[in-house]
Amino acid sequence: MGVTKKGKKQILELLQGQISHFGLGTDSSSESEFAENLGDEKFRKVITDNAIDEETLSMDVECFLGSGEANGHDFSEIGIFDSASGGNMFVISNFPPEEKTPLLEWLIDVVIEIK
Repeated sequence: MGVTKKGKKQILELLQGQISHFGLGTDSSSESEFAENLGDEKFRKVITDNAIDEETLSMDVECFLGSGEANGHDFSEIGIFDSASGGNMFVISNFPPEEKTPLLEWLIDVVIEIK
């Protein structure tokens, strides 16, 4: 059984209407489909942009961090949420620790695909 192209697009549109914030944390082992929160959340910010690509049936979700934001942490986890605090987490991922300093601006780009 498979989800139709129209069904996948509707799922992405529903998700697009729900998600609102990126969260960053410092726990390097939090990634699990059962996770409800980041392991050690340090920062949360409103999503800068999200757009559905109908050709690939994916959604591109972006968050821009300026030089004065989220400094002083070695981030290693990211989550996408529906609230400024607490709320539901829809996506979680771990990555190699990366220090955010005032010398850096970050553009975080997450692609969500419906398979």
